[in-house]
Amino acid sequence: MPMSADKGLQDRLLKEIYELNARRWKLEDAIRSLDAVNNSLQEAAALRDIDAHKSQRPAGEILSPLMCFSTENSGEGFRFP
Repeated sequence: MPMSADKGLQDRLLKEIYELNARRWKLEDAIRSLDAVNNSLQEAAALRDIDAHKSQRPAGEILSPLMCFSTENSGEGFRFP
């Protein structure tokens, strides 16, 4: 092959590689953006679920671990409400 044909082929290949890399970077940026949005939506949904769960439980059911500990009844240790 003549030198000019090789140079032209190399130039086209380099241009194609550059364009493909630019496209890949753009897609990776879009994926990162979508991941951030998805994570934010999942976090918001989880917080709503937690709040809904808390609002369904009566206040008396929410006990600290110390409230379950008892030294009565011959030192049995933990008691369950």
